[in-house]
Amino acid sequence: RAWSRCYINLDGLFGGNKALGDNMNQFLNENWRDVVKEIGPAVAQTMEALVKQIVGGITHLVPYDEVFPEKV
Repeated sequence: RAWSRCYINLDGLFGGNKALGDNMNQFLNENWRDVVKEIGPAVAQTMEALVKQIVGGITHLVPYDEVFPEKV
């Protein structure tokens, strides 16, 4: 699926220098397509790992049969 837009707002960049941080955020937002192309796969892998970890944790706490009973 194609991205339609991405907004980036990073805080605390360059030792808290607001002017440099604002310029970096502006640059990243103006060039968001290139940023997504470069970091998109890593972000997707990280999100996949987080979802697997969360779902895995839930399955250890709640038995499968309780989540998906044969009869409702």
